[in-house]
Amino acid sequence: MKELETRGVKVSTEVSYRTPIGRLMPDILLCNGAEYVVETKLGAEAKLLDAMVQLYDYSKYTSTNGGFAVLFPQELRRSWGIEIIEKIVSDPKLKYIATATFKDDRASQRFVGNLSEMADWIATHVLRHPAVEADTGFAIKVLTEAVEALTASVRALKETELEDIFGGKSVFENILQYEEGHYPG
Repeated sequence: MKELETRGVKVSTEVSYRTPIGRLMPDILLCNGAEYVVETKLGAEAKLLDAMVQLYDYSKYTSTNGGFAVLFPQELRRSWGIEIIEKIVSDPKLKYIATATFKDDRASQRFVGNLSEMADWIATHVLRHPAVEADTGFAIKVLTEAVEALTASVRALKETELEDIFGGKSVFENILQYEEGHYPG
């Protein structure tokens, strides 16, 4: 958590969600605009699967934007004092495994590296604001329908009403700068 906070990631603990399957309580909630949960496990790599199952539940039953399943090395299983644990976790040779899942267009990703590298990796994903692409098909459909509605409305108008709407001859004289008698046909 300290490593993430030094990189500008807002970290919360003791978060709880009520869901149809019961109360879900992530180990950590990262909240920099979008929310991401972190589930941690300690020990063998098979434990990572348990954390990923929990991430699936969070993605299904909460409004979080994704999550990280983090596997801490077996070396941390012993009950050490806090000073020794901080030395162990910061050892650049010690490898951590993590998997990230996202609700946006990013694919799930796997990470293996030391604590500092993992904090950089998570921070990059949490602080990154995914580009939102416009749905051009939808925009074209809306514009097409608008043009069709305007066309149908204009067809029903009388000549004098069209002149009132578009300004008659004064449009050509003022906006288009045509002179009297030289209007386009």
